[in-house]
Amino acid sequence: MYGSERPDLFVTAGNFSADPGLFLYKWTGTGPNGEPVFGERRKVTVEGGHGVGTIFQTEDGVIHGLWLDGGALRHTVYDRDRHAFVNAVAVRLSGFPNFSGSQIAAIPNGDGSLEFIVSVSDGTSWRPEGDHRSEAYRPYDAAGIWRGSFTYSTLYGVTMPKLLQEPRGLARRVATTDREALYGYGGFAVVDLGTGTARDLIGGTRFGNLIYYANQAEVGVDFAAKRFVVDAHGITMRHPIIGGAATSYPNPQTGHWADLIVGGEGALYYYRFTGKFSEHGAPVYADPVPVLEESALLYPGSLPVPHVIDWDGDGIVDIVAGNSEGRVLFFKNIGTNEEPAFANGVPVQAAGRDIHVQAGYSGSVQGPGEARWGYTSPAAFDWNGDGLPDILMGDITGDYTVYINRGTAANPRLDEARPLYLDGLNLHGTWRAKPGVARIGERVAFIALDGDDELHLYWRLDDYNVVDGGKLRLDTGQTIRANFLPAGGTGRLKINYVDWDLDGRLDLVLGTPRHGSVPDPEFGLPQALGLPGAAVLFLKNVGTNEEPVFRFPQLMAFRGKPIFLGQHAAGPAVADFGNPNGPDLIVGDQEGRIWYYSREDITLENVLFVRLGTGNAKLPVSQQFRPEIRIVPSAEHVHRVVLRLDNQVLYDGNTVPRDLEIDTRNLSDGTHTLQITVVDSLGNRVSDSLELPVDNTWQMRDDLLPPLASGWLGSVDRAKTYERSSGWEYATDHPDQFAGDDSRLVLRGSGYEFLAWKVSNLR
Repeated sequence: MYGSERPDLFVTAGNFSADPGLFLYKWTGTGPNGEPVFGERRKVTVEGGHGVGTIFQTEDGVIHGLWLDGGALRHTVYDRDRHAFVNAVAVRLSGFPNFSGSQIAAIPNGDGSLEFIVSVSDGTSWRPEGDHRSEAYRPYDAAGIWRGSFTYSTLYGVTMPKLLQEPRGLARRVATTDREALYGYGGFAVVDLGTGTARDLIGGTRFGNLIYYANQAEVGVDFAAKRFVVDAHGITMRHPIIGGAATSYPNPQTGHWADLIVGGEGALYYYRFTGKFSEHGAPVYADPVPVLEESALLYPGSLPVPHVIDWDGDGIVDIVAGNSEGRVLFFKNIGTNEEPAFANGVPVQAAGRDIHVQAGYSGSVQGPGEARWGYTSPAAFDWNGDGLPDILMGDITGDYTVYINRGTAANPRLDEARPLYLDGLNLHGTWRAKPGVARIGERVAFIALDGDDELHLYWRLDDYNVVDGGKLRLDTGQTIRANFLPAGGTGRLKINYVDWDLDGRLDLVLGTPRHGSVPDPEFGLPQALGLPGAAVLFLKNVGTNEEPVFRFPQLMAFRGKPIFLGQHAAGPAVADFGNPNGPDLIVGDQEGRIWYYSREDITLENVLFVRLGTGNAKLPVSQQFRPEIRIVPSAEHVHRVVLRLDNQVLYDGNTVPRDLEIDTRNLSDGTHTLQITVVDSLGNRVSDSLELPVDNTWQMRDDLLPPLASGWLGSVDRAKTYERSSGWEYATDHPDQFAGDDSRLVLRGSGYEFLAWKVSNLR
């Protein structure tokens, strides 16, 4: 693209990225392990949108982009001057069972025709029946077996005589079975592994296997049965992260497009083809190494959960971070505390092996489709008081583990993971939560989410055991919940137990998902603000360190704007970078970036909510009505309250009216609007309204119809009267006196008589 020695690279950033789209990276060099290094990045536009596609270059130098567009294939060519794929022309596709979750590949034939390959799902819905966001959702049965399905994909293909011509015939299955890739493919690489293999295919898959298809046809497609790519020991390779998406890259020795660059939910990795095949005909690749980028941002993987601590005992704070793929990385600070600069992350090991938590078959509350995620959420802290940092961690399973450091200050060496126990049972809560840990005198506090998805305090008993300290509470007495969604929407909170405001009492700094709802489902943050994004919250401790009590959360804001970062979770950590005014803040976002916020730029933003309710009154209302007024977090900072009924002011004062009654008998029947506006001492203004149906008027009609003769039932009284005196009769025998009406109820005499009707609830 740029006339470089090696090819440049197109990369797609998914919809959860802060900047989704298609990008072109310029090749700039080769790293220490032979991996390509890329530099300048440009965003590329695609006429009609990029979606699922494949990009390839023909011998004439033209770069083509093919994009799956419903039941059609859209062809574009790359305009180098505009950095855009343009001149879109679509051709119809026929014979494919579906295009659900499909990936595509294009294999050129020597005669100018093209084999178009599409992955096709079997159409099975993988989730069990029922709402997966319901409290009643049960992903596994009583035997621990997944209640859903295991969906597979296979390969279909069709021949296109030319790029812009309709396919020749209907699509056909080109893989040998219908069950090729469990939970589908992530993307394909057309590879040239040597003589006779120039048109083979390797597919990345959701769970990380790389599937090799040897093409036995000189023209067209005749795939042999699938084989799995293996390592130097003949072991089937698994891509380090979920959702492997492969593309080919030329081998520096042979020039063949035999090497692989594989993406997924995380970094790009480079696989070098060794030139060898196993005894079963599977290609042998070297272990993957990360692809590098010049002047890259610090990258700890997707959904990083950082913690700032001097990990290697040199007096300079470093970063230890977990991520969605289930690893823990150490980023050494090669600068200073005041001007930190971090080296690339290296895996943290325990018992001599990289920490790598995986959900496996049953470790995720959302099923085995999430087997390759780990969501490690570590807190680095001296748990046993020996002066060395240990790791305490939550993860995808909801269990809490501890890694005791048996090394030295300069050379940390972690033991294998051990469970934390409460009363002899593994400590377990809602998933993907980072614990908050702090030393208080001779004791160590451990805060986690419990099985109710609420903040819970435990106290260290010994290296592997804790005792119950009870649920944490607000100053109102209520417990502190994390989310409003049940099932897989629970957990995810990142907890820091620190003295943020430097008053000597330990506060809570929390990272939430977008659907977080701290402290309750109705008024909790951030969701009560309209789901603005994953947030960072501050809960001030107004109790003591030994018996903490917290105020309603405040939003942590950067230069006056609340910190909202994406959807899945925000990962805050308090960072002592030598600021004389107190610690700063770093926050990991879902995309894998870590943001730095200077303490001086951070403010705490109050929120205010008001709700009008009908209390115990039944609708529609009648007689006297007392509205229920709720102000959260509390009414202590209220500056003004205005209550209106149909735009008429009922109350205007600086306190919340407690005994306000509305006499609805002064209102017409029908619907009226009650509205409240509250302004606090900071100028925050909120309103709420209530549609109030009023019904005070009772009406009944009685036509006083005469009795009805009903055969064996006798005479049936049709009047609605409850009681009447005996001096009444129906004028059935002298209608001439009443204008021909033979059913009028009339008085027989001139004495005092009465008719009475019974009306329920009449006052």
